[in-house]
Amino acid sequence: MSALTKVFVVLLVVLSLLLSAGMIVFVNHIEDHRAVADKVKIDLNAAKAENSALKGEAVTAHAQQQAAQVDLTNTVKSRDDTIAASQAAITQRDAEIAGYKST
Repeated sequence: MSALTKVFVVLLVVLSLLLSAGMIVFVNHIEDHRAVADKVKIDLNAAKAENSALKGEAVTAHAQQQAAQVDLTNTVKSRDDTIAASQAAITQRDAEIAGYKST
């Protein structure tokens, strides 16, 4: 065997050892993609559940707001009716007073 062949064989062995060591270090330090994907799925499902809960709260709040608005409208209408009745009574009494003063 010539010296050049021996150098290439030794270089091949050294580079093979370095490649093996590098692969072992890489595999040991790389993240487990399946665990990361599972964690992301769990986080996504939790976010979806929270989103659904918040939508339900928003619908409930909207319904409560509409009910309060209807109640307020009814209260204002009843007070307007009371005021109108009072004004009609005042007008009738003013007419009676004017009739008494004219006689």
